[in-house]
Formats: sequence, structure tokens, C-alpha cells
Amino acid sequence: MPNVTIANLYNLDGEYPLDLTFTHRDFRDIKKIAGVRANEVMDALNAGDMDIIVALAAIALRRSGKTFDVEQLWDAEAGNITLDLTDQEVEDASPPPTSNDEDEPAQNGSNSPSGQPTSEPTELSLVSESPSPSGTPVQASSA
Repeated sequence: MPNVTIANLYNLDGEYPLDLTFTHRDFRDIKKIAGVRANEVMDALNAGDMDIIVALAAIALRRSGKTFDVEQLWDAEAGNITLDLTDQEVEDASPPPTSNDEDEPAQNGSNSPSGQPTSEPTELSLVSESPSPSGTPVQASSA
């Protein structure tokens, strides 16, 4: 699960889990704090927008039951609030290996011919369970 880490900030220091399944309140908080709409969350994250990091930190803190003022987060020194998405599962879009050649050694779960693990970007999909005004689910995704 992704997490938010806060360092050197009053009584808020620690690591907080962040489930990326957002509620209406979460999306409202993101918009109020960061000015980012639901379908723009991934674009803001990919652009390194600090406002979205602060908004997600506020959500993680609220979900963890911490009492805080969002102004405390804004006053944090740059780099003291970090978002770690590396725990997201990576979906391998490559086709499964074929075993037509029995002389080929097993690749031990790697995705490269050299047998070394490959590094592929993580694909995230944020879905609101609520319908948009058109009646279809709101989605923000990054490829």
C-alpha cells in the first residue's frame, strides 16, 4: 500500500498508509487543498505538484485519526512530506513468455532476456465509486 511519510513536523512525524480508493470527501479535500479535480490527480502527481502531496498527506493523517491543521503541512520544509507509491502492484503488460525452445533457461520471474528484473513504471488507476453528472464513473489514470 502506498504511504505518506512526514518528518520534522511537530507531533506528526511518521509513516501513514494511503489507500488510493478515494471517497467524495477525499476528492473534495483534494480540490480544496490542491485545486485539483478528481480526473487531474494523476497528472498533478506526475508533474510533481506539491499541493497534491499536501492534500494526500492531509487525507492520510485524517484517516489515521491524527489531529492536525493543514497549515502545519504547508509550513513543513520542502522534502519533509513524501509520497511513496512503490508498493503499488505493477501489472506486466508484456505477453507471457513462450516455452517453444526447451534449450532456453528459465528466467526466474524476470521480464528480460538477461534474467535481470526489469524496471517498468507503475500504472495507477484512481476510481471514484460515485457517478459523474453523466452517470459514468469518474476515473483518473496514468499510462
